[in-house]
Amino acid sequence: MAMVVKVQWEDGKAVSGVKVCAWVNGEGNSDVYTDTNGEAHFPYGPGKGRIYVKGEEIRSERYLSSRETIYHRQSGLFSFEFY
Repeated sequence: MAMVVKVQWEDGKAVSGVKVCAWVNGEGNSDVYTDTNGEAHFPYGPGKGRIYVKGEEIRSERYLSSRETIYHRQSGLFSFEFY
């Protein structure tokens, strides 16, 4: 199963070129940047993990599954999708 972290602003516009790091079930990658659709693709997930955007922890360690939307004041709106 793959994981996609989608980064968008409050108005729904995608944010490209943002560094995203996801650690899930002990696997991680710190060199994934969002594309023109605001998506960073990872070859693993769902599972227990953490998500970082621009080096800042956005989702602390917990089970990441399904779809989650998290508003982060400094960085915009983050949608977490697993499929």
